Amino acid sequence: PLSVGVLLSCYQSVLGGALNGLGRQSAAAWSSIACGALQLGCTWFLMGLPGVGLDGYVAGFVASSALGVLLNWLLVARATGLKLQLFQWCTAPALSALLMGLTVNLLFRVLLRAGLGGVPAAGACLLFGLVLYLAALNAQGVHPLRLFRLR
Repeated sequence: PLSVGVLLSCYQSVLGGALNGLGRQSAAAWSSIACGALQLGCTWFLMGLPGVGLDGYVAGFVASSALGVLLNWLLVARATGLKLQLFQWCTAPALSALLMGLTVNLLFRVLLRAGLGGVPAAGACLLFGLVLYLAALNAQGVHPLRLFRLR
């Protein structure tokens, strides 16, 4: 659950930075305050419940990060007219990263067993992983150079 909260928190930070870049600092601040209040409320109420304990903090962290992503996305979309492209922005990169991670892990172990040193094996895996990630994105119809265009 904490990894989900951290992932959402990263998206929240990026969207908050976008709001700041768009000149919407007050909207970003209010969003941050609302998320902090939700986290504090969940921590205060849930941690005191018998059987919940620190899981109340985790629930508050995930809930406040999810709220932050939602609020910041709505504010960014309203300010820019940007449309959500879930497959191109989330699903395809996640699947490509999963394929790359599993393949590079296997390749690294094979190279070490073949007698290659740790640093050269890591360098080869880094290069191969980058090429594989970009190829997997391209195979799914996501072109990395076009991905970051706003039009």
